[in-house]
Formats: sequence, C-alpha cells, structure tokens
Amino acid sequence: MKSTRLQIISLGGIEAFAGAMLMFFFPLFFKEQLGLSGAQIGLLYALGSATGFLTILPIGFINDKLHCRRLIISGLALSFVSYLILPYITTFQGIMFAFIGLSLGFTLFIISIESLLHKVRESENRGLYYGTYNATKSSGVALGMIAGGIILSQLNFTTVFNINAVIYGAMIFLALFLPSTKLGKVQFAEYKKDILNSNVLIFLFIIFIFALHFGAESTSYGLFLQENLHLSKFHMGLYMAGELGAMVLTSILLGKAVDKKKISILTVFIIGVALSGLTHIFMTVPVVWFSFLMRFIHGVGDGAMFIFIFIGVSKFFEKERLGGNKGVVEFAIKAGVIAGALIFGPLGEIGGYHLPLIYSGALEIFGLLIFLIFLRKRFNFTT
Repeated sequence: MKSTRLQIISLGGIEAFAGAMLMFFFPLFFKEQLGLSGAQIGLLYALGSATGFLTILPIGFINDKLHCRRLIISGLALSFVSYLILPYITTFQGIMFAFIGLSLGFTLFIISIESLLHKVRESENRGLYYGTYNATKSSGVALGMIAGGIILSQLNFTTVFNINAVIYGAMIFLALFLPSTKLGKVQFAEYKKDILNSNVLIFLFIIFIFALHFGAESTSYGLFLQENLHLSKFHMGLYMAGELGAMVLTSILLGKAVDKKKISILTVFIIGVALSGLTHIFMTVPVVWFSFLMRFIHGVGDGAMFIFIFIGVSKFFEKERLGGNKGVVEFAIKAGVIAGALIFGPLGEIGGYHLPLIYSGALEIFGLLIFLIFLRKRFNFTT
C-alpha cells in the first residue's frame, strides 16, 4: 500500500511539473505568436474550463464504476496527443481544439489520480499524507515554472511542447503499474444525499469563491508579470516558483500540525483564504521585491486552502462514493475558474492586468466575511 501511495504522489508531481512549464506562459504564446486578443484568451480558458466543467461529474462517477488506472492512462494519452500536435497549429480554431484536448486530458488524470489517492488513504496521518502529495505537486509546479522560464528564454514554445509529449509518454508507461481499485455498486441517490448535506453545501461554496482567483490568474497573472513588473520569461519563472516554495513548506508543516491537533482545520481555512485574498491584492504593487513577498505569502494561503480541501473531501465522503463526490468538488472549482476567466479576461486587457488580481482577491475576502457572519455556526468541521 505504501508503494502505491508513492506511485500516486510521484505521478502527481511529474504531471504538475509538465503542466507548469506552460501554465502561466500559455497566454504569452497566444498573444505573441498567435496574436489573440484578451477576449479570445479569456474565451480559450473558459472553453477549457467548460470542458472540464461538463466532464468532471461523469468522470468522477465513472471512477466509482471503473478502475482508476484506466482513466488515468486515458487522460495522459489525451495530453500526449495534444502536445504532439500543438507545434503545427496556427489558427484560433485549431488551438481551441488542442486546448480542449489538454483540458479533458488533465480532468481525466486529476480526478482519477486523486480519487485513487483518497481510496488508498489510511485513517491516521491524513494531514501529512495529503500535505506530502500537495507539497510534491507544488514542487513539481515550481520546478516546471523555472524550467519553462529557462527554456522559453533561450529557445521557444515548440521545444516545450515536444518535451511535454515525451514526459506524458513516459507517464503512460509508469501508470501501467498502478493497482486496480475495489469497485462497488453505488446508487445516484446516495450521491445526492451526500451533496445536499448542509456542511457539504457550505464546503462547496467556500471552494467556489476561492477558485475565482484561479480564473483571474489563468488569464492575467503571466501578462501582469510581463507588462506591469517587466520581468523576463526566466525571471517570471523564478517569481512564480517562489510562491510554490511557500506552498511546499505550508503543506508539510500544516499537515503535521493538523494530525497532532495543534491547529484546527477550520482555523487553517480562515487563515488560508485571508492570506490568499489580501496578498492577491497587494502583490499588484509595482515594486518587484514587495510584489514577490506578497506572492510568497499568497502561497502560504493557497497551501493552507489545499490542505483544507483535501481533508474536507476525506471527512465528508465515503471511499466507495469518493470518485463521484470528488467530481462534485472539482466541479465547484471549475465553476469558479470559468466565472473568473470570463469576468477577468477582458478586464485585464481594458483596465490593466493588475485589476483582475485585485478584484479576485477582494472577492475572496468578501466570501470569507459572508462565511464568518452567516455560515460559521452552521458549519461543523472537526477532524
């Protein structure tokens, strides 16, 4: 069982590395090489998110009916093919289909790998287990950002596309050795009962509000660093990686602290969303060292929120229905990303790329205030 958890954590980290090499650089590719407008970039991200939005629930439910391993391999194969064809696409329509392919591949992979992550968990040391997984993913993202910045500053996007095709091909081979999961007979009425629980509804509201800032970042973060802070691609990679370093430390330390009952998971949430929202606002100050410091603290907030979400999923949902319910959680995240991309994509082009970061951070704080004033007494969350 321990080797299985190591396989899952390793695959999560490798995929995070590959995805991060282009995560925030894609808007630059769209703008500089394809000449797309801010509205078109926002539409691309919205379509990518919509693809995940429409397929998350079916994929989640299927994870309770089929072996997770098959779905993991299918997702990796879709990403592999998409990266193979990306260097040869020059039109908006072509990039739209490739981007949708990447979104579907990622959705298949992440829902399935994290369903398996939860299905093989042990009852003890959940905080450290999920913290290690999130820290490994964050490390992968940090290293991927640095690698992407270096490669793009010296070579081009085609090189990164080809490297990613190789990485995803290797991951397909590694995924063949994942174990089969235990399958059971689950009725949809059981999922409905799970989701309509008042604690779960509040949990999903929290996740949606938090995810809005990811939509802002997807369309504006890279462009803010380039246009407002005037960073090179290499320095953009270093800047972005700093935040992930904070997430690595936060995931491990908070995971251990939650296991040892040194901090409540509700406190983790309140601190996480407060830091995430406030620093998303203050990172827009056009002084590089100060902006970087705020972004580093932002990583602490986001890291805390991911621990809160992972432990929340493990607390509220039974293993036999974890795939479908994990799909619902990811559905809430995608809904927030779509809303954020549609709202903030055009806003960045019209008023400056700092505005999406400011407004999305303010929405996080607003959501926290709603929770503390109206929902706190109704939310029962103890580990």
